Amino acid sequence: MVSTIYWILLVISGSYFLLSLFGLGDDTDVSIDMEGDMDLDSDSDVDSPKIFSLRVLGGAIMGFSIGALILHAKDFDIWTQLGGGFISAVILGIVAFYAAKFLYGFQGSSNTSMRSVIGNSGKICASATDQGGIAQIELGTIEGFKVYSCYPKDSRVKLKVGESVRVEEKQGNKLIVSRIK
Repeated sequence: MVSTIYWILLVISGSYFLLSLFGLGDDTDVSIDMEGDMDLDSDSDVDSPKIFSLRVLGGAIMGFSIGALILHAKDFDIWTQLGGGFISAVILGIVAFYAAKFLYGFQGSSNTSMRSVIGNSGKICASATDQGGIAQIELGTIEGFKVYSCYPKDSRVKLKVGESVRVEEKQGNKLIVSRIK
């Protein structure tokens, strides 16, 4: 009975962990623009894993089930199995974290940072609701077209869909743009 639980944990967590290392998992990004259009994007701007992400927790649970199964096969008592499973979970959780961090390193080298789009021009794809308000700009990047939130440099300006603008600067997490004349 106990070994069945360990095997179920191993199959479920192991499958999830292995699939998540190669693109499936918890790095899905959902964005909704100002016109109500929703975009589900499997590429995230996050360039490092989180210690308590589903991917790392899946690796830890897989480690627990492996350690506990080995000790169960050697006829150790339940407390030794749980202790060994916990130690294995910590070890494999750390391995999962660093494996994900290593794989994210490849992704991070091709991500477009907001700072790298300064000086680029693009078109407004979602207009501001009022003067000086937030709008969205579509810019061509190395990854294809990406949409960023932006504000006009002149707060008296209302940005409209289709206008050509140039990215002037980055302030915090927002892009400041001006119209191209």
